[in-house]
Amino acid sequence: MNVTVAYEDVVSVVSQISGYLIVIGILFVAMVAALVLAKKAGKPKSGFIRWQSVIAFLAATAVVVNTILLVPMADLISASMVEIGTLSDETSGNSRAVVEEVAGEGIVMTKNEEGTLPLEGVENLNVFGWASTNPIYGGTGSGIIDASTAVDLLGGLENA
Repeated sequence: MNVTVAYEDVVSVVSQISGYLIVIGILFVAMVAALVLAKKAGKPKSGFIRWQSVIAFLAATAVVVNTILLVPMADLISASMVEIGTLSDETSGNSRAVVEEVAGEGIVMTKNEEGTLPLEGVENLNVFGWASTNPIYGGTGSGIIDASTAVDLLGGLENA
């Protein structure tokens, strides 16, 4: 399995768990403070306090790491463990044909009741709006699509 990591994803993950990392840092400082103060407690108690502070730090860190894995990182870990399948060319072709058929039956841009279309002898045509010339075809996650073959309104008019 080939895994690639984007810098933006690393920044996103670190920002999601930054609060937990701060808690681990505070726990570490508390352990170091306990180790330093244990010297002042005397010989018999010093070793006991040191071991307790180290064990408490390790236990608390284990709880925080477990919380990180179960709360903010659960979806990311689950997604990385899923095996990614592939579509056959036949399935992809059938899907494209169905999409084109449904789009052809369902999209009505304008009714040509007076025979206005196709436009003849028109050299200039106004296209209004940013979305007309640079549309957003999908999003991220489940909304992501392959827009490499999509034709926008302006391109469709130029092609026509």
